[in-house]
Amino acid sequence: MQKQSAMYLILLGGTCMSFIGLCMRLVEAADGFQILFYRSISLSLMVGLICCLRRRTGPVDFVKSLDRTDMVMGAALAIAFTTYVFAMLYTSVASTLFILTSSPFMAAILGWVWIGEKPHPMTWMVMEDFAAVLYGKGMRLTAEVSICYAAECFSHVITITLIY
Repeated sequence: MQKQSAMYLILLGGTCMSFIGLCMRLVEAADGFQILFYRSISLSLMVGLICCLRRRTGPVDFVKSLDRTDMVMGAALAIAFTTYVFAMLYTSVASTLFILTSSPFMAAILGWVWIGEKPHPMTWMVMEDFAAVLYGKGMRLTAEVSICYAAECFSHVITITLIY
């Protein structure tokens, strides 16, 4: 995949994630388990379709080829999916998406500690920006708005400059 196509997909994914929070807040008649049920069905069908297309196999052969690793990955995805839906319903959308965006950085640190895969230098710069934003968010909670807003803006400008 080309870099420009990947950047567009990342922007599209972030946009869709933002609208999911709005859509979940607009649902009035369904509880968390109903939302989870319908989202899980659609996710299962899409993941199955993509896997069948990539492996060039039928659905029955695909299900027969699943092993223990696939089941563990499916269970982890189910837990992540469930906690995401209930976090959106019981906390603010902004808090949920903020925590969700921190997961790649936590994965980079865990990968480095656990399996010895050292993150790329650009990853460290982005992680430093995330730490500055996290500090700024904490400062906002203590009502020192002008100082923390300036720190957040400065960290974003530095990161965007380094990326491009």
